[in-house]
Amino acid sequence: MFNSKPIIFIYVDALRRDLLVANVLKIKLEKKFSVYLVSRSNYKRILKLVTPDIYIIIKNFLKNMENDIADTLKKAHTIVIDSEGAMNEERANFHLEHMAINLDKILPYIKKSFVWNENFKKFINKHVSHELNKIEVVGSSKVSLSFLCNKLKFPKRNKKIGFVGRFGCINSFNLTTALQTSITRIFDVDEYRHGAIGELKVLEIYINLIKKILSETNYNISIRPHPNEYYDSWNILKKMDKRIEISEKYSDFLEWM
Repeated sequence: MFNSKPIIFIYVDALRRDLLVANVLKIKLEKKFSVYLVSRSNYKRILKLVTPDIYIIIKNFLKNMENDIADTLKKAHTIVIDSEGAMNEERANFHLEHMAINLDKILPYIKKSFVWNENFKKFINKHVSHELNKIEVVGSSKVSLSFLCNKLKFPKRNKKIGFVGRFGCINSFNLTTALQTSITRIFDVDEYRHGAIGELKVLEIYINLIKKILSETNYNISIRPHPNEYYDSWNILKKMDKRIEISEKYSDFLEWM
């Protein structure tokens, strides 16, 4: 029988960062809608075939709003949920200048935008002719979910010390080399142009700390790679000691905690 429910697509920009929020939305909406998740790798192909009634985009507000899906944005009821709303003004300016498309062209098609704070709302209004009533400050969706997680009872686990990865330059998810990334950042005078050097220094500190913890305590080690890192690179560390674990590939930060 033909499914007459309105269709919702939820665009998940970075799986390890955004999948939990997308799944919670999906579960909440499925009673009244047919809900499907789309990703960076397939959303353009799918949107050429199907125009959803509602298109929910979970992403960095200032990046990757593609011109070539403008027709879909016009036809669908499009909503944007900002996933990186804690950027300072300097970083937000850099994203707007170097990574964004013409937001004045795209944002009129957006019915509602949910952002983290008033400062970011003012930043958008300052740089883009976007109606303020379309932008609503709601905070990070992860904060609400963290309150819920605190109420849940989990089985007792071995004591662990967690290390959060932030090695997007030397360990890029798309296997871009540190040389390529560094050249681009230096050419663009990016504030992170020395990122490869900094990441290597931090990595050495991490390894030395991990070795010390393993040799002098009973704590286990849990590594949480950044969503923009190549996950499999960390497996070599896990093989070095059975007390080292890597978080599940597509688990959320809250699930890891």
